Amino acid sequence: MKSRCIRLFCFVTTVVIVLTTFIGCGSQGIGNPGPGSPTLTFSANSTSISSGQSVTLSWQTTNASSVVITATANGTSRTVTNSSQASGSVADSPTQTTVYSAVANGSSGSTQPQTITVSVAQPVPPQVTSFTVSPTSVNAGQTTTVSWATTNATSVAINPPVFNPEDGITLPTSGSANPPVSATTTFTITATGPGGTSAPQSVTVTVPFNLSLSVTPATITAGQTATLSWQVSGGTTSSLAIDNGV
Repeated sequence: MKSRCIRLFCFVTTVVIVLTTFIGCGSQGIGNPGPGSPTLTFSANSTSISSGQSVTLSWQTTNASSVVITATANGTSRTVTNSSQASGSVADSPTQTTVYSAVANGSSGSTQPQTITVSVAQPVPPQVTSFTVSPTSVNAGQTTTVSWATTNATSVAINPPVFNPEDGITLPTSGSANPPVSATTTFTITATGPGGTSAPQSVTVTVPFNLSLSVTPATITAGQTATLSWQVSGGTTSSLAIDNGV
């Protein structure tokens, strides 16, 4: 009987020791948790922009000491930000379609990279859709109507000027003007915009070339002299020839 009691006491004591050890270990794990792994939420205010615009990248983290955002376009990478803020945002102005990648780093490691692709629409080249003069032929000193229309342009240049430069008038991207023409003139237009400069277009206004010739006096005797006079309108002469060897 005494031998059974001793064995039973030993068994109960062993169970109590094992159970106490198990419970003690469990209490230590709950009361002293290790540092958590970092988490990251990464977003962009737009995934499609036009060239020249900007995109805002935002992040929120937990258990992180830094956030690194990189941008990759056409095989080239650059760092957009390396921030120690748990949450924040940064603006970037990509010139071409770009893949942004964000990683949060903490004492327990790093998050998997999160990526966002932002498409960048390239500007459309400007075009001169219409450039005309009416009438196309005038007498010297008369006016003609020069009309033009463009697309995707922010400014227009016409040479020679269709307005008096002293007036300080800025040409509209589409419009008309009535310049006086003293000689045959070729007007040339170009349009400029975010997408570059258009190919030049030209129109010509013709002014008839007129020559008037007079002699004074109209009648002379042999040996006397007469004065020949001439006037040219509608252009600038480069040479003038009068027959009979004069």
